[in-house]
Parts: sequence; C-alpha cells; structure tokens
Amino acid sequence: MTRHELNDVFLRTSFLQGANATYLAELYARYEEDPASLDPEWRAFFSSLDDHRDDVIAGARGPSWAASQGTALAPAAPRGALSQREALAAAQDTLGARMLIRAYRTRGHLAAKLDPLELVTRREHPELKPKTYGFTKADYDRPIYLGGALGLEFGTLRQVLSILKRTYCGHIGVEYMYISDPEQRN
Repeated sequence: MTRHELNDVFLRTSFLQGANATYLAELYARYEEDPASLDPEWRAFFSSLDDHRDDVIAGARGPSWAASQGTALAPAAPRGALSQREALAAAQDTLGARMLIRAYRTRGHLAAKLDPLELVTRREHPELKPKTYGFTKADYDRPIYLGGALGLEFGTLRQVLSILKRTYCGHIGVEYMYISDPEQRN
C-alpha cells in the first residue's frame, strides 16, 4: 500500500479507536434495534459487519455480571454498569480471593492432615483465614469474579475454600510454589 492509500484507510477508520468504543457499541445496538434511526453512512457501515443482533444489543448493555440499577451503595450508573463503589468492592473481592488462593498454594500444606492419630493439635495458619483478606461469614455465598482461577470464572468463597482444602490440605500435603523454574512448577 502506498502512503496515500494508508492515509485514506486511516481517514476512513480513525473513529474506531478505543476512546469511542462505548459510543460505537451503543450506536451499533441502536442500528440493530432500528436501522432507520441512523444516517445512511452509519447504516452502510454497520450493515457491512457480520455480528449477531442479540450479541450486539447485549454488548451495549454492559457485562451480564454488572449490578442491577438502584442499589443502596451508590447512585445507579447508566445501563446497569457498576458504580465506582461497587466496582471497587468487586475488585477488592477478586484480589482478596486471588490472594487467598495463592496463600493456599504456598501454605496449604501446613494445614494438611498428616497426623492420622491426631496427636498434634493443628492451628490454622493466619494466611489461610479468609478474614485475613477482608472476608466475613456473610461473604461466603456471594459470587466473586475469579478470572479462571481454580477453573472458575465466578465462584463463592465457600466453593473456593472447598476446592482449596480438598486440593492442598488433604492427607497428602502439596507444596510446589518454592520451585523457581516456571516450566518445572507447572
């Protein structure tokens, strides 16, 4: 392509940059709901795309896990998006859960049931307690975004603890995080 052709492509597509993503998603959803509501140029542009109507409309509404509007935490955000306070709380939950998972991977062997006669009293290591990461008993059944950790996109703290205890605290202690070679550790 010549420089002139590249400039022409840029001129025709520069509006697609990330800062306009929300606007374009909403415009695309509007097109899918009522094509006549847009100018002919936009209709031509969106008709050239091959997306499914329901996916386009759902995408413009925001993520399916977004909180419903009107929660008591903060004023409702547009289109079901999380308020700043809700987003911060969700991020803290995710970080706390991921830190708890990491703690079990590095310290879970300390809670393994290695004494079949139970002659030694085991004490729970502080790093293996959910309260260390800001969780209370009230948080155990609330979904938390895990991003694929433990094979779960979302999971409750109760599910996470069950998996962690079954994996790292059974009758055989598992501890491998000290291995520095990533390939060997995996």
